[in-house]
Amino acid sequence: MESADWVCDIARYMGYVSYSETDQISMNSHAKQRISDDTVQKAMATDTVAALIEDWLASTYPINSKQRQRIGGFLGRLIVPLVGGTALTNFTESNLRAALDDIAVAQNKRATSRLCRKWLRAAIRYGKAHKRICREAFHELMDVPAVRHTTKHKSPLRPEQIRELWWDLETLSKRQSPLGIRLLLLTFVRPIELMHSSWKEFDLAAEFNQLGPVWIIPEERMKSRVPHIVPLSLETVQLLRGVTCIDWSYALSLPWCEDGTTDYASGLG
Repeated sequence: MESADWVCDIARYMGYVSYSETDQISMNSHAKQRISDDTVQKAMATDTVAALIEDWLASTYPINSKQRQRIGGFLGRLIVPLVGGTALTNFTESNLRAALDDIAVAQNKRATSRLCRKWLRAAIRYGKAHKRICREAFHELMDVPAVRHTTKHKSPLRPEQIRELWWDLETLSKRQSPLGIRLLLLTFVRPIELMHSSWKEFDLAAEFNQLGPVWIIPEERMKSRVPHIVPLSLETVQLLRGVTCIDWSYALSLPWCEDGTTDYASGLG
């Protein structure tokens, strides 16, 4: 309340008020500040991690969006039971680390733990922006590292190996296997997304997209639950147009004219 005291001094100097009046003004100002500080402290004590998560979700995603339901479901099942009731004033990096370790180690969900960390970091940034988390606590919480993956993935193919693989596919007896692997190499989609694709998802003639042929994978088949647009190169279009023996009313990977196979997954096997 230094500003209030300074104003009182000026008022006294100019003769607008007496010393007794300015003392009363100063006392009232200090009392109001103490009441305000007490109110803020009480509000911060009742502000919890669960409330912060809910407010962050409400400010970031539409209320009925699938993204909000998905993220809210994950955090509601995994984070809120562990630290949801913790007041933000008491929420420390050890609390966050313990919650993420519980998901990763005790529940054996390392990838999910990393996702929860990403979402919580966004909620923590929201809390700092709205002055619900102090600067010191913010930096401590943001410094909590992600749980490391234990899975060792295979080394990626080098360009010359991809070239060799492309031509070696000609030696395979089943037609669907070379076609499927080549489409995966050209489109970079997940195998499950190719297995369940249908002709109606492909716009080979660019009738609906001015930029060229595309493959639009619907949201219900995407891991992220949002539609995925895959641009189709000339080679990809030629491969797909070469599948002349497939009825366009059926799924792309379904009946193959050579052996009548109706399961693309078994064809790749």
